[in-house]
Amino acid sequence: MQSTKFQYCADFCEKIGDHFWKQKRHDDADYFYDLAGLGLNVYTQNGAASSQFRMHLEQYNQELVVNKPAQPTPSMFHNLQQAIWASYDASGCNDEVAGFATSALKQERNQLVRWHLSHQHVSRNVYLAEIAYAYDFVDRILRQAGSLSQLRHAKRYDGSSASADLAQRLIDLGFWGIWQGKYEHNWVRPDGLMVRVKSKPVAGKPGQYAAEFTIGITAENPIIWDANKQPVALKKYADGSDVAFDEDNEVLKLAYDGKLVSVVPSRKVAVRWHRFGFSDAMMKQSHFPLPGGFGDARNYYSTQKAEKLLSF
Repeated sequence: MQSTKFQYCADFCEKIGDHFWKQKRHDDADYFYDLAGLGLNVYTQNGAASSQFRMHLEQYNQELVVNKPAQPTPSMFHNLQQAIWASYDASGCNDEVAGFATSALKQERNQLVRWHLSHQHVSRNVYLAEIAYAYDFVDRILRQAGSLSQLRHAKRYDGSSASADLAQRLIDLGFWGIWQGKYEHNWVRPDGLMVRVKSKPVAGKPGQYAAEFTIGITAENPIIWDANKQPVALKKYADGSDVAFDEDNEVLKLAYDGKLVSVVPSRKVAVRWHRFGFSDAMMKQSHFPLPGGFGDARNYYSTQKAEKLLSF
């Protein structure tokens, strides 16, 4: 880079961004990419948004050609998201290429998010396909996942109201609890997301237990809500059984590997797969550990709202 001559400062900033990107320092790279796009009509004829759009699209294509990944990667997802956001702004600056590309890029991003559902034992399931390919499904999932980003910082589940307590974070995010068992609590909110928190024995280590949680997508919301999105009662099937305890109702889960959000089949669907290695890797990404352990989340709250938690 020291021996390279640059006609524009934007070109120099882009090269610095590429340097950081190769080191997987994506935030630093984006900072210099932003600088590269500040010079309107210098780096491109359509301004900063067009610069961003083309740079992220080029990064995405370069990874496909050079690395030939066998499955979606966090950087692929990141670049597609950035390119899509920039394309909206660029199309407003009369960038017709960006405008035409937006729809196709969203379709590509949606396929990345649903990649785990492409296995034949899932894709041939008409019921799952209707849900996963419904209009705006991925956009809604990404919005929901964004609202849940703070959950990944939870370290324990004990109702202590501490900053790292999962129960407190769930309450703050509008979830209401359902008692399923001494070592399993379910939390549901009006948009149909259900967080399961479990404590289970550690394989090969008698007497040791581990806590974890998953984020599920229900086909039917397990709770009846009033107009103010307050819980009224547990929803029941015609035979009187509770929807909340029907594992088949939790059809999908959210997985997260550090940057890429994806949708994966729930356990009931995954056990039917023949490619168990693929299934195991997928399921691992949808289970989030709580190293601080599992406690009784009901014992520590005194507010009227909290007294109803886990006690329907």
